[in-house]
Amino acid sequence: MEHLSIFEMSTDELIQTLSCARLRLKEENPEYERLRNEVVKIVKQYPNLDNIYDTKSTLELTKEECKMLQKMMELKLKIKEYEESEFLIEGALRTYLNLQEQAMNCNSRHNSRMGQLPNPTKAKRKENFNEKKTYKKAILVR
Repeated sequence: MEHLSIFEMSTDELIQTLSCARLRLKEENPEYERLRNEVVKIVKQYPNLDNIYDTKSTLELTKEECKMLQKMMELKLKIKEYEESEFLIEGALRTYLNLQEQAMNCNSRHNSRMGQLPNPTKAKRKENFNEKKTYKKAILVR
């Protein structure tokens, strides 16, 4: 299985990869999910805050809405930190797998010239990939 680097991906593939990373965060990280739910709760409670991105009209906020806007922005920054960390780990994992695959291809060509069987096997590559996923989860726990 070939792993595309981020530079080799189309825009759609990159968006899909980032969406998958967000879904993993949502499923595997309760703190990330709690932060997202809190933002949704604030927007439901203060619907005026949902209009802050509308640049065509002016918006007047009450003192309470201003406090909630500040809290919402802080929550969104924390969410963004989780996402950026996940994206970084995803990119590092893809890079590692690409390099590992290139090394195996190089070894395979070298070994075939030498009359040897290529090593490691597909099962070993899958085992290595699972180890990387476990390592990634350990990093997220920190």
